Amino acid sequence: MKLLGLTTASTIMANPLRGLMVLTGLATDATTPIQAFAASKPTAELFYTDTGKGKNMMLLHGWSCDSHDWSWQLPALESRYRVVAIDLRGHGSEVGWKKRTP
Repeated sequence: MKLLGLTTASTIMANPLRGLMVLTGLATDATTPIQAFAASKPTAELFYTDTGKGKNMMLLHGWSCDSHDWSWQLPALESRYRVVAIDLRGHGSEVGWKKRTP
């Protein structure tokens, strides 16, 4: 019988689906810090993370989410891929998006 660490147990309690993914190996505990960047243009600043080495993989989040949603999958993917996860315009840490369009 495998004993669960405190981090894994708290993950299961906080989010059962994510905890199940950790237990089955589909995701790992996100204990490694992830570097974050911002690409600036005159009209907006795009927030993204870039980690790992290997073939390129881009992760896109769904509506009302942000790139942090991928933080639990990144440790499993970054060993084989260069993984870039972005905050789409109007989501997460992205700035410069005009909430009011003409």
